Amino acid sequence: MDTPPSPSDAPQPGDPPKQWTVGQLRAELIGLPDHTPLVVDVAIDATGEIEGAEAALSIAGSAARIVILTLRDEPMRLHPWQLVRQELTLLGSRLTRAHFDDLIALVASGKAPLERLITHRYPFAEAPAAFQMACDRPPGVIKTIVLPQM
Repeated sequence: MDTPPSPSDAPQPGDPPKQWTVGQLRAELIGLPDHTPLVVDVAIDATGEIEGAEAALSIAGSAARIVILTLRDEPMRLHPWQLVRQELTLLGSRLTRAHFDDLIALVASGKAPLERLITHRYPFAEAPAAFQMACDRPPGVIKTIVLPQM
């Protein structure tokens, strides 16, 4: 997409949660039609959800790197033959600060579709509810943030 969403398009607290499929992510975040194959060299899943990790694996191209950041202790579907056949590198990560400067620059450039990834926003006064939402992870929650002023 050429233009980022306007602030009025962004989800607000109390809005029904949005559920995303990989196809919808292709169409809405990247601008590709749902039927267009999406193949990436690097996939980073920081959703904390098993479905996110599986989606990252599903779009990995040959010799791709997949990074999964999660604290969930749930099984996921992983076919070892996919790792071998596609020569994938799978890396689990819990915390890293090595690339914060690069990520901050990416966000500052406006190239990261943050407004579409942040599904729930809360004022600071409602921080406990925001943390509860993030911990419960009901369907449709991608990222929850607490804003100092709203």
